[in-house]
Amino acid sequence: MPVKTVQVTETYEMPDFVSDVERGMALLDEKLGPRWVLKVDPKMLDLSDGSYCVVGQLAIRAALNGPLEGYHEGIRKIFPDLKEENDPREEAHGFVVGTKQAQALAKWMQKQPSTHPWWPLFNGPTQYPNTSGVGTYAFSDLLYDYLTSIWLQVIKARRSALRKQAEARRAAKKTTAPKKVAKKTVAKKTTRRR
Repeated sequence: MPVKTVQVTETYEMPDFVSDVERGMALLDEKLGPRWVLKVDPKMLDLSDGSYCVVGQLAIRAALNGPLEGYHEGIRKIFPDLKEENDPREEAHGFVVGTKQAQALAKWMQKQPSTHPWWPLFNGPTQYPNTSGVGTYAFSDLLYDYLTSIWLQVIKARRSALRKQAEARRAAKKTTAPKKVAKKTVAKKTTRRR
């Protein structure tokens, strides 16, 4: 089957989640210290799931001193004055994908021809309504996958840096530690009396 070429009317530029994630990491560093990354399981990381996102995992593992309620309990520990659901600070710190971001992707997709490779994903038989008004969960899911990949990269980099620091401290400790001098045992001369 020959490959079809697709004419795209304009390219889609993903939101700048990197700066949001950097703000989120700085906030978590401030609240928990830089070793919080060791409490997040990168293999389980999924920003679209309140139990497996960064905040949810930290809350469940009690770093944020929350019960097993995941994201909702954890975010209230991070922002104690949180009064409304979908607080702009959650999005600004890379903890959630905002409705506006998903709507921007939906608008861009509407401008694309039906031959676009993403068209069936958003407009095909898998389409079902989303209560947030986006139109499909697929738009949010795509953005959450992208956001998760960014968190995953920075968490792995931070964990690697912490590991290297620990190894350097161990190596420095070995070289600066006083060497133990083996005690010489001297055989006592004994005289036999006969």
